[in-house]
Amino acid sequence: MTEIALITGAAQGIGRELTRRFLSQGWRVAGLDVDAEALAELASLHAGAPLLPLAADVGSEADVAQAPLTASAAGSGSPASRPVSTSW
Repeated sequence: MTEIALITGAAQGIGRELTRRFLSQGWRVAGLDVDAEALAELASLHAGAPLLPLAADVGSEADVAQAPLTASAAGSGSPASRPVSTSW
């Protein structure tokens, strides 16, 4: 089973470094950040890597609740069905 990391603040600072390290160790990473432009840059730096950039505000309860569901559905299959995508 592939490990999935959900990293907040993934597009900058410590979160960016954690994203790089997890990817280098073969993890799939769902990277959350409020800065969609910085996320796009991060994704382009790691093109082809199993990175799912998610624009989300951790101050928003709805964004925080949705992020693990999105990551799960995209990477490892939704709880009740087959994987939606294995390309990220």
